[in-house]
Amino acid sequence: MKKLSIHIVEGEIVIALNLIEMLTSLGHNIESTSINYDDFLENLSKSTSDLFIVDIQLNGKKNGIDVAMELDKRNIPHIYISSQTNEEVLNCAKKTNAYGYIIKPFDVHDINVAIEMASGRMEKEKETQSIFINSGTGKFHVLLNDILYAEADGNYTHIHTKDRVYTLRGNLKTIHGTLLTNNKFKRVHKSFVVNTNVIEKVMKSCLILENGVQIPIRKGNK
Repeated sequence: MKKLSIHIVEGEIVIALNLIEMLTSLGHNIESTSINYDDFLENLSKSTSDLFIVDIQLNGKKNGIDVAMELDKRNIPHIYISSQTNEEVLNCAKKTNAYGYIIKPFDVHDINVAIEMASGRMEKEKETQSIFINSGTGKFHVLLNDILYAEADGNYTHIHTKDRVYTLRGNLKTIHGTLLTNNKFKRVHKSFVVNTNVIEKVMKSCLILENGVQIPIRKGNK
């Protein structure tokens, strides 16, 4: 089984500690814990977790469903834990892209099964979250999450990733329409398509990406 980095969102300290003990015994790494929505939101910007385990019932105005909605925006997998099994709660939970639902009280076997199922789905989805880029002397396999932005250069397009730049034959409109078709890629300027998942800050006339690069915004596209 692949070992995962996990973030726990749980308001009850005893349950959170119990989860940490179980997950650690299974070989997983606990990156961080949050006790409510505000705490989670503060930690999210610096999180590198593979998976979030989220209690639906959290103290405060916003609950675990709200947490899951934020995770969905960033395509981050999550598993719910809850003592609630009523239809209303389940219907709300189904509105998010949950990878599992663990009923309290749970044991290490329940946790292991849920993690295994989630891990299998994550690996399968990862295969579809990549593209092959023909650039220069060969064909390169590139994860969509590693692509930061694409930049127009006449009849060529430069695709900037976290590690390198690929130059493709074809204008930006063509590359966007045939290669960067995932909804995360948005045309924000006549010369730029951006991976919205890597936007760190939105300014008046530009976007600041997680690597510090500034991308201009076309008027009306903000």
